[in-house]
Amino acid sequence: MSNSRTDMIARSSDLDIAGELCRAGGEFFGVQVARYSPAALIARLNEQDVSLVAAVVDGSTIGFAGYAVNPMNRRQATVSVSARSDMHARLILAAHLDLLSTAARIGSFVSVLRADSSFVDIYRAAGFTEVGRLRARRYCDHLHHDEVVLHHSFGEKSGVRS
Repeated sequence: MSNSRTDMIARSSDLDIAGELCRAGGEFFGVQVARYSPAALIARLNEQDVSLVAAVVDGSTIGFAGYAVNPMNRRQATVSVSARSDMHARLILAAHLDLLSTAARIGSFVSVLRADSSFVDIYRAAGFTEVGRLRARRYCDHLHHDEVVLHHSFGEKSGVRS
């Protein structure tokens, strides 16, 4: 594995990334990716203005990250990760946040996840805190699920956002 966390983030073609995402399954930006073809997934993510990157280690794709900059506040972005394991997801999320905060000068991050998703703990470990809960917002598998809104700001001190 490389020395720098950001070394694992590599730009690839969106269609290649979407194909890998569709094969991996799971959820990315609130989309059940297994239900889409790669081209349809790209179209769906383009509606949300999502930029995609692949996380590659030793030539193997271990996961994906994406972000969509808030058009009303260019220093805030919605982020999402998808990975083969929780450990990979933690590494990818940390590298992605580092990259966005330094290269794109984004300091505030938001993510909306299904409340029962294992990724909620991964985001919390990266410094995200729950700022809201949307009751029975998402309908999936014949059930209504809660969603949590998570937020992380670089430069937070003593729980006060800068």
